Amino acid sequence: MVPPPPRRLKIRAYWDGLWEKPWSTKLGLCFGVFPLVLSFIIVSSFRSEFSHGKYNANTIATEGIESTGTIVRIDTNAFATINGIHPRKVFFQYDVNGVPKIDFMDTVSVTAIADWPPGYKVTIRLLGDEATIPSLEPVEAALPGMLTTFQISAFGFLFLIYSGTCAYQRLKILKYGEQRMARLVGLASSPLQGFLPGVFSKSKQLPSIVTYSYVGKGNKNITSRSQTRDTLFLNERDEIKILVLPDHEGSSLLLDGSTLSAFADY
Repeated sequence: MVPPPPRRLKIRAYWDGLWEKPWSTKLGLCFGVFPLVLSFIIVSSFRSEFSHGKYNANTIATEGIESTGTIVRIDTNAFATINGIHPRKVFFQYDVNGVPKIDFMDTVSVTAIADWPPGYKVTIRLLGDEATIPSLEPVEAALPGMLTTFQISAFGFLFLIYSGTCAYQRLKILKYGEQRMARLVGLASSPLQGFLPGVFSKSKQLPSIVTYSYVGKGNKNITSRSQTRDTLFLNERDEIKILVLPDHEGSSLLLDGSTLSAFADY
């Protein structure tokens, strides 16, 4: 017996609701969540490797005072590639309150430093005891950006929003739907049947589409559809049980085994 509304739902019902539209949920995860997480990890690892000191290069270049430094040496980072360029580590010496100090900056301005031998004088900027060479592009400015990732993720999140909307509607019907009888009109295979089976579904058994009709307010005949993997109970039946939202009778759900298992009190 179906519990009267409002019904308590099992925790699993919320998870199953999200997978009511499995192809949409998977596309949302693939293009929405995963790229964002992966990009965040990559950018964080790059920044961790190339950043040093209290201030970043842009802050020092903007807020620091101008001074003069001397090139000590330039090393190539052969283990990293940014936009097809191996970053260069430029070591330079400068004075802080009369005390000489050697610092470095990572840059992708390979052409600009090609003719900088040891002892070459450069204009630097000082902030506290840290320095940078403002004429060079720091590695941080050339790190993989998040803009493209956000654009891809925004596209992916549209699918998740669609899945979430469908899940919300399903949960609403489960919780508040009225039990009614409907007439079975037809049973059809999923449009995805035979097309990459198992990819767009939680299991290799793709859901079937059940078409049925029922009477609404004012004796209005309503035709609706639901998905089900539990087709055995439909055999040789003309009438089936469904749940219908009282305030939106066009929204309904087939009372199959999956639906009944969502009720906590069933």
